[in-house]
Amino acid sequence: MSDTHTVALARKAKKDDVVSAARDLVEAASTGSVDLDLSELSDIDATWGAVLSNVLVSLREARNLMVHMPSAPRAHTQLARSGMYFALARHPGFDWQQDLHGWNDHLARWRRDWRPADLQDPLFDLAGEWVAREEPNPFDDQLVAFLNPDRTPREDAPNDQAAVVYPWLRHLMRHDGEVDPSEELDLHRKISLVTWELLDNIREHAHLSRAGQSSLATFATKGRPNHLNLYVMDTGVGIPASLRSRLGDDPGSDTDSVAAALNGELALRGRSRGNGLRRIVSLVESMPGASMFLASGPTTSRGSVVAELSGGSKASKAVDAHTDARVRAREVPVSMQGTVVVVKLPFGIGRNAPVSIRRSRKTRNGRLDARQLGLPDSLTGSAARTESGTDG
Repeated sequence: MSDTHTVALARKAKKDDVVSAARDLVEAASTGSVDLDLSELSDIDATWGAVLSNVLVSLREARNLMVHMPSAPRAHTQLARSGMYFALARHPGFDWQQDLHGWNDHLARWRRDWRPADLQDPLFDLAGEWVAREEPNPFDDQLVAFLNPDRTPREDAPNDQAAVVYPWLRHLMRHDGEVDPSEELDLHRKISLVTWELLDNIREHAHLSRAGQSSLATFATKGRPNHLNLYVMDTGVGIPASLRSRLGDDPGSDTDSVAAALNGELALRGRSRGNGLRRIVSLVESMPGASMFLASGPTTSRGSVVAELSGGSKASKAVDAHTDARVRAREVPVSMQGTVVVVKLPFGIGRNAPVSIRRSRKTRNGRLDARQLGLPDSLTGSAARTESGTDG
């Protein structure tokens, strides 16, 4: 019988704590039995928590996974936002017989893949029984999560996701007293652009196995400015491996090739495609208060590539301290399998959040079509069929 190895997170888990826990998880998984102790956790950096979630859901070697849930409400919210509940619920070794003190049913919701026909299924309540409100506050209590959205036909996904996100976004705006009505459509256009590009990368380049997982989560946080957060995770081959296969005999280092993709340099090598990540970077660069985080692996040395970007200027907040205008990347000692991308978009009038798009009409069935959302031209045919009622 294999030994059980315990991996615990500190009370306030920052980047270094998460990196250490991720490495411990990989080592512990080789024993076949892991006890993940979150009982003391009160707060976790949700961005790096997404990296930990990727590592956890990818550890197929762990045949038995036990978990001790935290008692702090904020910790539950952060774990859901970071994808940890998705990772726990999707892990093949997760022990569903263990007593999670009332959270078994909540975690079970994260086992269901998204089906476009059920518009309420992606709406998750994060507050739990300890918060009693007549109407949930979308800033604190709600999260929209599409689980394995890459399995939905690509021509249908943008409109189907819009039918869920648009009403939720309208509800979100009612809880902010300083939002101009035109900003609602502006945010929706940007969400659609980012999610389309990232989901297209999963479909085209992640090469997910039958057991592969992907998720897209959207939630809002209060601040100055407020932020709309988009977290995308997959357990595919990872951007470094995908680029090595595309670039052939001389791909360069993994960090250099990922940086080249972020800077839009790969499409210059005789390719009409390859600028998807660059389009997201350009959007973030144009918005003061916006940010982007990317982590992907494995690299050839079994680490992961990380890049970070802050909006408002052409100069990136480069994680390796370079100061020129190119987005830079570095390697961290975390063995990821796949990719995590976090994009944060500011909103709120008077809070340095620019509004630069005019209002536009919705389609006849209440959805926004791809042309109105500024998505690639390849989608406009499908969207037009939906609007005319000929889409089956």
